[in-house]
Amino acid sequence: MDTNDQGSSAAAPRPTVQDVARALGVSTATVSRALSGSPNVSTATREKVMRGAAQLGYQPNVLARALRQERSSLVGLVVPDVRSDFFAAASSVLQRALEEHGFRLILGITGDDPDADRDYLVTLLQHRAEGIVHVPCTDEGAAPLLGGVPTPPPVVEFLRQSRSNVADTVVSNEREGARQLAEHLIAFGHRRLAVLAGPDRFSTTRDRVGGFVDGADAHGLEVEVRYGLYDHDWTHRETLTLMAGDAETRPTALFAAGNRLVSGALQALSELGLRVPADVSLVGADDPDWFRGCTPSVTTFAAPLEQMGLVAAQTLLGRMRPKGRQPRVGPIHALLGGQLIVRGSSGPPAAGA
Repeated sequence: MDTNDQGSSAAAPRPTVQDVARALGVSTATVSRALSGSPNVSTATREKVMRGAAQLGYQPNVLARALRQERSSLVGLVVPDVRSDFFAAASSVLQRALEEHGFRLILGITGDDPDADRDYLVTLLQHRAEGIVHVPCTDEGAAPLLGGVPTPPPVVEFLRQSRSNVADTVVSNEREGARQLAEHLIAFGHRRLAVLAGPDRFSTTRDRVGGFVDGADAHGLEVEVRYGLYDHDWTHRETLTLMAGDAETRPTALFAAGNRLVSGALQALSELGLRVPADVSLVGADDPDWFRGCTPSVTTFAAPLEQMGLVAAQTLLGRMRPKGRQPRVGPIHALLGGQLIVRGSSGPPAAGA
């Protein structure tokens, strides 16, 4: 084989900071400061360096720079699902709040799989994330994994709360909201109540079910509770089974404890020929746009999403880059109130029910 052919087939080395400096006739320190956004570089010099680096095809090694500076400017957001309007909107709120302070958000979607959850947390540690906003899918949360790290990044648990009690938390008062939903239905005259809920290993599930049962208990009423998945298809099947009985024994009011559960319940009730709320009242949790746009619109308890996102970002920012030499305090637990929103899907039970 010809040596020239062999040399031409080798991949060209990636341009370095030194290459950019030589091409522009400036020092490597100037190039480094310009590329890192240092304020000690004029606007004209920064633009010159950026153009030159782009023309040469220079790409910074972000991880290497993080190792040198012990700072990555990366924040991880680990959530179960972005198909949920709640988590999609939360991601946007957090991203805007963190980018104002020079951070970049990395999104991990676990599907509520503990193994996937752990893998994302490990990846964030490997990339030296400065902080993590975590929706835990286990009782332990991130505590077992971070316990072996000498200087672990701060973690803010969002929406759900693990039992470890070592991370900061930002949650809404789901228990009180669910209690208000039960009181609302009972005030209409409902006595046969049922809840369709997600897995009981999640704090949100326990709080929503517990609050609804609290409201019923105060009036001497029992509640039929069915645990399953935060999933449209599961709720659709379960609602078909739950409402298959005759009008004298089946529930007259349902609490579908999540927006995807509401959609599954609505489909099943429609297929059964049951009218909402004339034949059965339906209330939910969260408040996606379609709750207001469907007919009838959905009565729900809405968490203060934007406020929760801002509080989570502010809590994390205070942990990552505190001002001065402030001692670390214990976990901060923010419990935010929500809003009962009464719409057309709830009303009195049918005559004779």
